[in-house]
Amino acid sequence: MYKHEVVSADPGLPFKIVIHQGQESAIVRHWHRALEIDYIIAGRAKYTIAGTELAAAPGDVIVINTNVVHAILAEPLRPARAVTLLLPYDWLRQQIPDYDQWRFAVPIGSQHPGPPSAALKALQAALLDIGQTENGVHNATIRRLNHLRDIYTILSLLMTHFAEPDNSANTLTTAARMSSVITYLTEHANEPLTLPAVADQVHLSVGYLSRDFKKQIGVPLMTYLSQLRLQNAYDLLTNSDLPISTIADQTGFPNEKSFRQRFTKTYGQRPSAYRQNLQRSKIDR
Repeated sequence: MYKHEVVSADPGLPFKIVIHQGQESAIVRHWHRALEIDYIIAGRAKYTIAGTELAAAPGDVIVINTNVVHAILAEPLRPARAVTLLLPYDWLRQQIPDYDQWRFAVPIGSQHPGPPSAALKALQAALLDIGQTENGVHNATIRRLNHLRDIYTILSLLMTHFAEPDNSANTLTTAARMSSVITYLTEHANEPLTLPAVADQVHLSVGYLSRDFKKQIGVPLMTYLSQLRLQNAYDLLTNSDLPISTIADQTGFPNEKSFRQRFTKTYGQRPSAYRQNLQRSKIDR
């Protein structure tokens, strides 16, 4: 759905590692049961987490707790290189039996204006080591052992220094309420959808769907659909040679002009210029 390098974990590892190389699309608002931990190595990244916008810089650790709605906004001028860990919910429950009673809060940016604490430095070091191990250690056994060492260090640091009681109402039940809607939009984003048509497909009234979607996801349903189409279009733009008009048509935009306007507003460049600059940067590497 979005351009990144996905690194499949070695057999025996219970979590996924994603290495972001700096050319990414925006990621629309979504949630998952996995605990997500992002470590920014270089560049900048903008997030929306539970309705709050924040800007992440090199050295920042972004923790996205289970079932929290979040999005990553495009930063075309300062794309981030980052490491992401996705820790499955069921595995976390095995490691931390009372996991559902906690949430993790790691301060970033202006939230810690002074020097980072020893615990934060240790967390940063363990996350950086995961990225370096994935890219630099070729022996599968040593790579797996290093990853296991680092992940348990990270969990220990989170529980010891960054855990707080979870009083959030953002439960699995709340998140699941819109799951069928998100699935339908994802599978049919290239079609000429309307709010009444979606409501009919998911067996909800138009009023209820409109209100509840905005409440749970944070944006109107049709805005979310437009973001989803842009995400799909970005993937085609950067991973194919399809004409701009074809991309607009295949991803559900009403016309090429609409796609160009939305892309330019989000990424700061027209689609054709963005593609040319991306191709040029690959040649220069």
